[in-house]
Amino acid sequence: MSSTSPGQVVDVTVTLEDQWAKRTGEASMMFDEVGMTVETFNSETGIVEGSIPSEHLRKLERLDCVAYVRTGSSYPKKDVRTTGGKR
Repeated sequence: MSSTSPGQVVDVTVTLEDQWAKRTGEASMMFDEVGMTVETFNSETGIVEGSIPSEHLRKLERLDCVAYVRTGSSYPKKDVRTTGGKR
């Protein structure tokens, strides 16, 4: 996992456990409950891309539907990427 600080948002790529790939509705609700914003959900490959507050990464990794979480860029929550261009 990359080094992140509280108060940041982290881009993530999630690989689902095989049995969850087609259960998009259930998995999406689980992601929502831990604070993940889903940008793409590919039920053919079981790959989900999105972002999550850094302080919720551990919760995401522990979900039953998650096989693996790869972290990417991290940025402050008030960054233009998270505020729609407003600072």
